[in-house]
Amino acid sequence: MKVVRGKRSNIQFRFLKNAKLGPFVVVGFFLFIFFLWLLTGESSPSEDVRMGKKSAFSSDKGEFTISHFRTEGISTQSIRLAWSYRASHEEVRCEVYLRELLNKSMSDHYTKVFEGSSNGAVIENLRPSTPYEFYTKFIIPSVGFSKESSKLEVKTSANDNLILNPSFEESLLEDEEKYFDMQVGDKRGQVFGEWIRKGKWKAINDLMYVKRFPLAKFWQPFSLGYFLAGQHQNYDSKAKKGKNSISSNIGIESDTTGAFQYVSLNQTVVSPVTLSAWSYSENVKGNRNEDYAVHLDFKYTDGSWNEGSVVMEFDPSINEQWKHECLTIVPPKPIAGVSVFLIFRARMGKVFFDDVKLFPSSYLPSEEVEGKVCVHQHIGATPAESHKKFFIRKNYFAAQNPSNREGITISTQLTTDRIGRLVSISEAWNGHISAAIYVNNPNEDIFILSNLIQSNSKVKQFIDFHLVYANGGLYPANVLRNIALETVKTRYSLLLDIDFVPSQGLYDEALRHIGQYRSYYIKQVPRVYVIAAFEMKSEAPPPKTKTELLQLIKDDKANSIHARLGGEAHKATDYEKWITAEKPYEIQFTAHYEPYLLVENPAAIPLYDERFEGYGHDKECHSYELWLSRYSFLVLPNVFIVHLPHRPASWKSNTLWLQVEKNWYTFIYEALLKHNASKW
Repeated sequence: MKVVRGKRSNIQFRFLKNAKLGPFVVVGFFLFIFFLWLLTGESSPSEDVRMGKKSAFSSDKGEFTISHFRTEGISTQSIRLAWSYRASHEEVRCEVYLRELLNKSMSDHYTKVFEGSSNGAVIENLRPSTPYEFYTKFIIPSVGFSKESSKLEVKTSANDNLILNPSFEESLLEDEEKYFDMQVGDKRGQVFGEWIRKGKWKAINDLMYVKRFPLAKFWQPFSLGYFLAGQHQNYDSKAKKGKNSISSNIGIESDTTGAFQYVSLNQTVVSPVTLSAWSYSENVKGNRNEDYAVHLDFKYTDGSWNEGSVVMEFDPSINEQWKHECLTIVPPKPIAGVSVFLIFRARMGKVFFDDVKLFPSSYLPSEEVEGKVCVHQHIGATPAESHKKFFIRKNYFAAQNPSNREGITISTQLTTDRIGRLVSISEAWNGHISAAIYVNNPNEDIFILSNLIQSNSKVKQFIDFHLVYANGGLYPANVLRNIALETVKTRYSLLLDIDFVPSQGLYDEALRHIGQYRSYYIKQVPRVYVIAAFEMKSEAPPPKTKTELLQLIKDDKANSIHARLGGEAHKATDYEKWITAEKPYEIQFTAHYEPYLLVENPAAIPLYDERFEGYGHDKECHSYELWLSRYSFLVLPNVFIVHLPHRPASWKSNTLWLQVEKNWYTFIYEALLKHNASKW
């Protein structure tokens, strides 16, 4: 929650009764007020709640009003307001009103959200990333007014911690329908909420931790999840604050456990943040590293993100006692959001996390938190777009034949060691191809491409080559996909991986099906077309027609892609229906669906998320984005693609799996916020 603390007001009022206010008295009164203003002054702005200068006093009702506390895009659903006062009366009553500045229908309407005589209030049920204006009224009892002055000094502050439920005292049971407030008012948000409620969004089994134990509100289980210590009769309770804590218990060293929360900051200026957390460990060994730590992944307001995570590690050699760590992070740019991960992985033992805090460091008079001096860490600058990390040459070799504007272009990506697969695609394809090449050795790779173009007339006429020069990092599959997609010149594009070949006549047959569908349904809604994918189980050549394919399936020589794995990646296509289908049919989107798509108007569709490098979730994130953008998914009959066997890509083994998984969780929450912001 990025809230801006405004100017402190030390305000004194003098009540006058039965005074004969002649002109000189009036002038003297205003001179006195001016003199008080010079003496009290105003402190410089800090970074909490901005308080306006408007104030009013009504002597007959004894009301003193401070208006215009403003929050400029809070990150949570609640904010704590506190005030202190010095008055000559025994009791001062406070009323707090608010209005939502972005809601035009409510722009002139204040809603009372608090009334009482306490020194603070928690305002709940707010919408993250939404600016609010608070109108706060202090009411002094009319009894006791006299000629003598009555004084009231007011100072406000806000809840520093941006983390919701930091000590895990609020819990949710598995039968609660509304989990993490992820049901955002429409069917798609509710479905996502259900996946999140069940945990990892993967059909592992009913023994998931999430299915058996209660959870902490606002804390999403990460990977294999966590136990909410203090909420289960068969699990030890350890807590630094309150009665609950989050715990991970690992019996297999390859496991990853933990918890996750996304925090929106929406900073307008660069401002440091401080992280603080406590942990307790039992029977944990090993070196101090990222496997037992709190991880922060930053997204900036210009759309970029930090490379890797900021990691606050705990010492595994200190067992059987609570240990505290804190870290102040200085970002290179204003922060849009932070993903907070509590992680314990790749080692045996049991750990507990508690009292997790994240707050703007300017809130503190010093960089010391709970007796510990915080280490400062500066994050290096990152480019606003992933493209800028690479040297890119679009259309380095351009196709000689002009493309048919109403046609279909295949967009794909590869390295030059797969150039033979590109030739196979071109032989089976009647249209243009946009190919992004990842260049590891410029001289050698360009030489290979030049020879291919000179020796193959179809490649020379129909393929545009775009070069993306390697920078020593992981294979940037989604950067390459976006480069290939952005350079498509036709109305349609088939998004294809390099190890698939299209069926015979796919180009013409797909256009025919699309034309028929458009004539059946006059209502124009955004849609993408699914191309059924298959793989060979033998060394037989790939089928060219649906008849040949069905015979191979009958002979157990081919099957739908990934069928042997039993996963969700292509299950929604409904291959049993595809076998007999003659017309396009719409399908219901499911978790982890990553079909191969034919898209209309490539320049307008969402791009692939470029933070996914290496292997994992790279295509899946794109289909989620399309689905949340209200695209319908229609399967085309009688056309298909076939996967050709190949050796594993060398770059797959270099994937940073923990970072990929963290990117995935962050992507889901950012996508929900992006497409349902008005519902939060």
